Amino acid sequence: MNKREVTRITALLAAVSASAAIAVAVNLAPVVRAPLVLAALLICPGWALLCWLKALEWPLMWSSAIGLSCSLAILLSVALVSADLWYPRFAVAALLVLSSALLALRTWRGLRFETRHLSRAEHRGVG
Repeated sequence: MNKREVTRITALLAAVSASAAIAVAVNLAPVVRAPLVLAALLICPGWALLCWLKALEWPLMWSSAIGLSCSLAILLSVALVSADLWYPRFAVAALLVLSSALLALRTWRGLRFETRHLSRAEHRGVG
């Protein structure tokens, strides 16, 4: 995957993660909330960490993001049970907000890089 593709996918996942966090916070109807939260929890936390790595091949990136997301959800659940603080709604919202923040930061950095790269190319007369 090139940097532009990663930036676009990251922006989309930031929006999905933020939407899912809002759906949890406002307690939307389960018919809407469940698929949105499931999709966001399955991909977004792992992608939020992996998108900072150098460009991986897309099958490896997606499968690693799903595996890492599942691992983070399990780790969070075990930590909540161990601490006798079982508040899954709060934990899911916190995980999605953190994922959304990391994804938004990566998107912003990616767009800033593309803009800087384009302006240098125009300055040199390339393009």
